[in-house]
Amino acid sequence: MKSRIRISANRLIIGYMIQECNLEGLKTTADILDAELKLCGKECSGEKVGFLAKFNGFKESNITVPEPPEDECLILSGFNSKDMDKLLAALKKNNVNIPLKCIVTQHNQSWELYKLIEELKKEHRQMNK
Repeated sequence: MKSRIRISANRLIIGYMIQECNLEGLKTTADILDAELKLCGKECSGEKVGFLAKFNGFKESNITVPEPPEDECLILSGFNSKDMDKLLAALKKNNVNIPLKCIVTQHNQSWELYKLIEELKKEHRQMNK
């Protein structure tokens, strides 16, 4: 049986390797949207996205990635399209510039975070050629 991603009232913003210059604006954005902000660093790069998003059925793996990504990234869970518009506007208003962003999907929930970030970097490079 495949797991399903359900949009819920529990909005979660997972911030990976967030730089100081974006931190206050990101906290303000989370407050505006009534979203939980979960910050993590390189120690989380081997965890499954579903675990970081607090989905049932995912357990902490404690895998150490030898060369974890250093890029800032936002992973969003529990946001619908209307919420996304508000989120993007709030990020802009609060001067938060984090190019790598994605929503947790049925497809990527079982990926390790570092693999997701590498894929996002690849897509970002292709879109900005």
